[in-house]
Amino acid sequence: MKMKIEYTGFHPTPNWKIPKVDVSIDPLEFFEKFIKTRTPCILTGFPADLDWLTLDNLNESCGDKVVQVEKKKDGTFGHGNTRIKMKFSEFVDELPKGNLYLTTQYEEEDIDEEEDIESDSEPDAEEVEAESQLIKSFAAPPLDSMLPDIPYSLEIFSGLILFQINLWIGMASEKGTSTGLHHDFHDNFYCLKQGKKRFTLFSPKDADKMYTTGTISRVFPNGLIEYANGEKVRADGAYLSDIARWKVEQAEFELENAPEEDKEELEKKLEELMDEMFQIEGGLAMDMEEYDEKGNKRTLSTDSSNKKQKIQESDNPPSFSRVPVAVLEGKESKEFPLISKATKVVVELKEGETLLVS
Repeated sequence: MKMKIEYTGFHPTPNWKIPKVDVSIDPLEFFEKFIKTRTPCILTGFPADLDWLTLDNLNESCGDKVVQVEKKKDGTFGHGNTRIKMKFSEFVDELPKGNLYLTTQYEEEDIDEEEDIESDSEPDAEEVEAESQLIKSFAAPPLDSMLPDIPYSLEIFSGLILFQINLWIGMASEKGTSTGLHHDFHDNFYCLKQGKKRFTLFSPKDADKMYTTGTISRVFPNGLIEYANGEKVRADGAYLSDIARWKVEQAEFELENAPEEDKEELEKKLEELMDEMFQIEGGLAMDMEEYDEKGNKRTLSTDSSNKKQKIQESDNPPSFSRVPVAVLEGKESKEFPLISKATKVVVELKEGETLLVS
């Protein structure tokens, strides 16, 4: 399958230097110059909205939270490394040894804790659990303990809402450590509270030179990447199966509440939408019952669809590159020749600075 690259955002020229702007920049100017054009930049200063973010504050508020942390393997993190469970306070105590790294807490790694609600303990337990999962999708442990102190937006974003806030904490040796070349599925606003970090950036336009573990099928105009073996998405990241299922639910509701004379036409509409949904979901077990003459809702059961991109013969997610760090730093490679043809931007982020990568 040939990769379809439709990206229309910023693409660096050779020797391009990332611009630095003061954190006091007007939010509208920041949006027009950088967010809208998808141009990376460094903010020299830390948004005041994030003054609460200190290690001492986190340890005091979240110390008893159980998190999963990576153990260093062959001097690196982020290559399918084993994760271990521990309290956040224990992680902070072990941090100086430099062998552990706290990174994104994925949904499938949610940890049962004593305060979790049993489904049969309260009448509204399912609703409470759903709300808990929604909170964790925005601020995963241990940060969920700090709500509502965590803002849902920052002043500099001109009203744009944060999709998710994650916490990365680690202590590198003098030689440094690497998480490996990869891409995320959302724009990043990386705030470096303490330490220093080097980023090697590539434009989505060079996606065909990245040697990702997964097979990329499409790069949308906004830079969103879709994989051949993953579930199909819309440009904003919404799953097509979720959209189709939502349309079916809306049509079901419309049919249930429609006058009798409109039901026949609405049933046809529902049939078409269900056919569309089944085509998108493909291969799912289905069990349908026809609506009765009163328009009572037909039941539909399907096997749960897998929202995670399939991993192709590797412990790494499809969004990770197979290109070693040494090659990124200039070592010649016959195995990955195209990477040298991509336009590379190296960013040295200092303590108190923030990096925007769209």
